[in-house]
Formats: sequence, C-alpha cells, structure tokens
Amino acid sequence: MKLKCITFSAVFLFFLGTTSAQTIPFSRDNTVDITILVKDTLGAQGSQQSFEFIASETQTVHTNSNVRFRVKLDYQSSVDNISYFRLYYKLTSEVNGFTVPNHGITVPVLIPPVRKDSTRVHVNNLHLGSYPYVITTNYVPTETSYTAQFDLVKYENELDYIYHGNHTNGPSLPVHLITNAGTLPSSQGSRNHFSITTYPNPSNEFVTIDRFNASTENIPLQKIPLQVTLFNRKGIRVISYNLMPISVKNNTELYRLDITQLPKGMYFCKIKHGKNTHVKTIVKK
Repeated sequence: MKLKCITFSAVFLFFLGTTSAQTIPFSRDNTVDITILVKDTLGAQGSQQSFEFIASETQTVHTNSNVRFRVKLDYQSSVDNISYFRLYYKLTSEVNGFTVPNHGITVPVLIPPVRKDSTRVHVNNLHLGSYPYVITTNYVPTETSYTAQFDLVKYENELDYIYHGNHTNGPSLPVHLITNAGTLPSSQGSRNHFSITTYPNPSNEFVTIDRFNASTENIPLQKIPLQVTLFNRKGIRVISYNLMPISVKNNTELYRLDITQLPKGMYFCKIKHGKNTHVKTIVKK
C-alpha cells in the first residue's frame, strides 16, 4: 500500500494518511468514518507529535439519503497541544473510463480543534461541537462506486484557522465507496429475508454463490438472473455477469461465478437480485 507522508521538521510534526483493507463497513445512516490519530513518535530530531489520517480502504453506502462524513479523534499523545485543522472533501466516480466529479467543496470546512480534551470547543464565538464530528453533504449517491478524497490542512494559529489564512497541506486520504441499495431493513417491517453466502473463498477457479430464502413466509423461489459486479480494491469495476442458477431446491438457489481469468487479488462482489443487493469480499488466489 502506498502511503503519502509529509514531515514538518520546523514544528516537529509528522503527517501520515493510510487506509486499511478489512471487511467492508456498511453504514445504516450513510456515514463514512475517518479518524485522526494523534500519537508520539521518535524521529531523527527526538520525540515528535504525529498526526495520522486513517480509514477503511473501502466502505459501503446506500442510495437512500445524503452522504455524511464522521471525523473521529484518537488522541494518544502525551503532549497536550491544541492543533487547528480544516477538511477538504471531494466525491468522484468513473464513467466509461473517465473520472467525473460528483460533489465537493472549494473551501475546507472547519472541524473542532484537535486536543487531548475532545469535549465541545468554542473558538471566537463559533460553536464547533466535539468529536466525533459529523459533516452532512447535500449529495445522495446514484452511481455504483465512488472515490471520496479527503485532505487535511493545518493552521498555525486560531485566526488563520477561522479565516482560512496561512496554512500547510496535511495528509491526503482516498476512500473507495460502493453503493449497496438493498441491504437496509424495510420500514414496513417485512418478514422477507434473503441471505447470501460465497464459497470457497479464497478460490482460483469458481466461486459458488448460495442465495437462501430465510423468509417466514412461504414464497417460492424463481429463476431470476443474479446480477454480479466485481470491483477491485480501488473501487473500479472489473467485470459484470448475469448468472442463472445451476440449482434451485429447499429454499436455496446456487450460482457459479467463474473467476479463472481474473488476476490474483481481493475483489468486492456486488450481488443484486431483484430489489435486494449485497456486497461480499472474494479473493482470487
């Protein structure tokens, strides 16, 4: 994984932006989580305070409401300083091989000052709240996948922070977002439920997709095509399939996904059946 790293030796600050590849988080309130980690590190000039920008590499959002960004603070440093930051964000999607800007800002938004005591902070009569701090955008996802680009900028003092004066570029962090339209529970309290299982995983040839009807109602299964889209770790669509079941019995439909032609690596598998959508992680070995 390639990390962007900027060192500010004059003020003994170290910045790092990193993502982690884990199980894809899914947010019921369409919130993307990012964390500012503050800790002490030992560098060439002695002890330094470092700021790391951390998020899961890929997160899942839905198409029912506006995207929100939740900024968390993990202050582990023994030094009790106050640091001032603002946050840029931008959403882009890839359409027919072209990067298309979907939503973003030109002036970074204020986030609460970073300090050991993360309770509510008032700056020059501004009521900035506390951490975790939520930024609500006016954008509702419509595309299949996005890249959310986050950039922190640091200010040397309170006035620059308030009026967007002199600042230094901090860490930059991309997060890949995949829409998952059908996994939210119905507000009607429907008893219909379909579970999806994929196996074997990892695999080097075929992956079986097991769709099980766990409904409390006796609804017969139908031979409806399964729409399967694979994305790489950057959220870029690799290939799509329309699969018909190879077996239908005992409330279970079985589908076979051929991955023999794919390069080795991890893929996000978006599975759509009617109005239901699930996202699974598969690994080609």
